[in-house]
This record gives sequence, structure tokens and C-alpha cells, in this order.
Amino acid sequence: MPTIQMSEDHLYTVDGKPVPGVTQVISDIMGELPYGNEWYMERGNQAHRLYKMLADGVDLIDYDYDPRLLPYIHGWQAWNADMNPEFIATETQVASTIHNYAGTLDAILSGGVLIDYKTSASPERDRLQLGAYAFARNGLYGGSIKRAYIVEIPGNGYKCGHVYSGAELRRASTDFLTLRRAYAIKNGK
Repeated sequence: MPTIQMSEDHLYTVDGKPVPGVTQVISDIMGELPYGNEWYMERGNQAHRLYKMLADGVDLIDYDYDPRLLPYIHGWQAWNADMNPEFIATETQVASTIHNYAGTLDAILSGGVLIDYKTSASPERDRLQLGAYAFARNGLYGGSIKRAYIVEIPGNGYKCGHVYSGAELRRASTDFLTLRRAYAIKNGK
């Protein structure tokens, strides 16, 4: 197993070698998304930390968080109550040592289901991100990811995105690897 590390500014190394992150590759080739101000970026980071805690069974009653995140917590709780997922892993770092990239997927559920949480969906980017994570995870653990989808939590409930599986998921992985090659050509790495 490779040693994957991520710095506080989201830079990855695999076995001590710097590699680009999945979202870094996608943004570099497809362009940056307009995220708005710093609050929106931090909201996503904080929401992901809270979702991990909730998935791990932590009671948030003793945790101090920005009250503006409450609608996102309620959205996650509604999804959890409706879907009753069995979490296998949360906030898991994955990497492809063959294609030299890394990333952090949000959760793996029983049955080989990979999910990623979003506050707003970007279908093509989301598809590529899911494909990249599935390819890297399957490379590390031998095909454990069978399906993948986005859970969009926009602050007023939740919505499950398209479920990618079989040929669709393999195509998403292949399309991401095409972006990774373009990134290598463009950036010399």
C-alpha cells in the first residue's frame, strides 16, 4: 500500500512524491468554478468534517460549529435516515501510483458504493471525480467499488445524483485519466 499524505493546503504526496489531487487536475484542465467568497469554500470544508463525524456516530451536541451549517447537517441527517447506509470508510485518501494522482473520497458504503457530498452539483466534474476515486480505490483494493453517486446537500434537503456503475463508471474513470494525461502534458508532471 502506498503512503498517501495531504498537507493543510490540500497538496498530496504518495510515497513522498508530490502528485496532483483529483480536483486539482479537473480544475486545471476544465477551469476553476466560481466559488464565491471565502465563506463558501470554508462552508464546504466544515460541512465535510461534520458529515464525517455524523457518519462515525459522533453526537454534535458538544461540538462547536457555525450555526449557518445547520441546514446542511439536517440535509445529511435526512439522507442518512432515508437511505440507512452502512459506512465502510469515511474521508479516505486514495491514489493511483500508475497514473500519479491522489484524492480524498467522502465515503464508501457497504456493497461497494462510493459517495461524494456536494453543496452544489456540477454533473460533468462530479462524474470525473467519482471515476477518478473509483479507479484509484479499485487499484488499491482490487475492484471493491461497484457503484458511485453524488449526494447533493444544498442546504434545503438532499438529492441523490445519477448512479454510475459498470461501463458508465469505467468510462468516467477513463475520461478522468484522459484529463490526467492532459494535465501531465500541460504541467510537465
